[in-house]
Amino acid sequence: MTTPPANWYPDPHVPGQVRYWDGAHWTEHVAQAQPPAAVYPQANEPQPPAPQQTQSAGGRKIGLFNARGAAKDLAAENAQLRATLEAAGALALAEIQQQTAAAQAQLTSLGEQINQTQQQHAAQVAAARAEFGALQQQALDVRHAINLQEFGLYDFEHPAEASATLSAELARVRAQIKATVSDKRAVTATSNFTFDGSAAKGRKFVESMSRTMLSAYNAEAENAIKAVRAGGLTTAQQRLTRVVERVASNG
Repeated sequence: MTTPPANWYPDPHVPGQVRYWDGAHWTEHVAQAQPPAAVYPQANEPQPPAPQQTQSAGGRKIGLFNARGAAKDLAAENAQLRATLEAAGALALAEIQQQTAAAQAQLTSLGEQINQTQQQHAAQVAAARAEFGALQQQALDVRHAINLQEFGLYDFEHPAEASATLSAELARVRAQIKATVSDKRAVTATSNFTFDGSAAKGRKFVESMSRTMLSAYNAEAENAIKAVRAGGLTTAQQRLTRVVERVASNG
């Protein structure tokens, strides 16, 4: 049988469609038949063989006689693709686990840094509070000392400070003196004095005079203490007694 030449021929399985014959095989090139321009073989020309029925699998054309082999090939390709996907999935899972472990380690490190920073800040706050408390106490001591100085009471250098035995007794006496002044028990004054007919002005005048009188006495007492000598205790005591009488008389 003579092989027909390459050309477009009517598709025996799809009416109204022509398929291209390359001279040896039917191709996949098809087109709508155009009767006026279509080319038909003559009666004495050989007819091209009818295209074999095919099945489509994965985008490819499979002949009926090659279906079993194609199925094996597809199964092998499917198995290979599945193995590739499983390997890729395992690699992706391992990478995710590695990234998760790294993120967890970084999170733990950040947590430790935060804890250390919090501890440092807590220590700094505690130290600042302690320092602030000490400064407040110093401010109170300074304010108290300033208030006492208004009464002429100063912490001057006392001869008894050099004695280990007398220094403790001196500290106790000084604390007692400061407490007496702070509690306003160092001076006894009238409480019903009026000035310009005002009781408030009278109280203010009495407080001012009390501070003045107490300052005068404390100045004399400091001078007497600084000037006292061995054997002169009685003389110093008599001097302070006369100062008390004079201040009281002037007051």
